[in-house]
Amino acid sequence: MKITANGLVFEEGDSLCKCILSNTQGELFAFVQCLDTGMDGKESVMVKRYWGRYSHDDRAGSIEDIMRNGGKWPVLPD
Repeated sequence: MKITANGLVFEEGDSLCKCILSNTQGELFAFVQCLDTGMDGKESVMVKRYWGRYSHDDRAGSIEDIMRNGGKWPVLPD
């Protein structure tokens, strides 16, 4: 599965792309790590992280919504 939105790419087979699920307070959330290829797709690739609500019934749609409108997920200290 490959999802693109706003110059971001999430591709299941790419080791840099991740989708981590967390269920808390009765809701399911996903933390998505994707690649920023720039608006023209030619800039250097950077890892970006976003999080938001997730649904198993619409996996691709949930990930795309998170990439478009999710909250930023910072790099956490080791």
